[in-house]
Amino acid sequence: MTPYYFLPLINDLSTGAIVSESAAIAEYLNATYPYTPSLFPPGTRALQAAFTSAFEAHIMAIIPFLVPASNAILHPPSQAFFRRTREETFGMTLEEMIPHGEHREKQWALFKHDLGKVDAWIAKGDPFVMGNVPTFADVTMCGWILSFRIIFGEDSPEWKDLSVWHGGRWERLVKSFKKYEVVV
Repeated sequence: MTPYYFLPLINDLSTGAIVSESAAIAEYLNATYPYTPSLFPPGTRALQAAFTSAFEAHIMAIIPFLVPASNAILHPPSQAFFRRTREETFGMTLEEMIPHGEHREKQWALFKHDLGKVDAWIAKGDPFVMGNVPTFADVTMCGWILSFRIIFGEDSPEWKDLSVWHGGRWERLVKSFKKYEVVV
């Protein structure tokens, strides 16, 4: 259904469809399985896209932490490709990208501050962007935060720090999607 194959990707064995790209997957699932919860409640597609774009713009401070650490958990053949493409994109080695010392502290504080802005967009006490109903915006946020937990590890100081920010919102968000982490 989409012209390029990249992650995330689904292969729906019921229909034979192979779909990549998060929004395309959500739209495919909504259309193919209309009697299941919709990630795009009626009339919210544009708002979901705007929220997702704004969220992703607000988390760019995490890139110097996330990109180099991502390479470390890949299989060796994937590491070579990932390293080459990311170093071409960013114009520096992965090692040069990693913030150290005071720069690391400032970059980490900026990430926390920027996630705090996102936290302020969501009503206090609401688990999701639209209250008690998870939507595509929540899936996007969870995907980014979950990738951080996976890449750094659940016992890492980075995850332990992030998980308690903003009243624990980010850990609760990840836990709310736990049942969807593995699909067989």
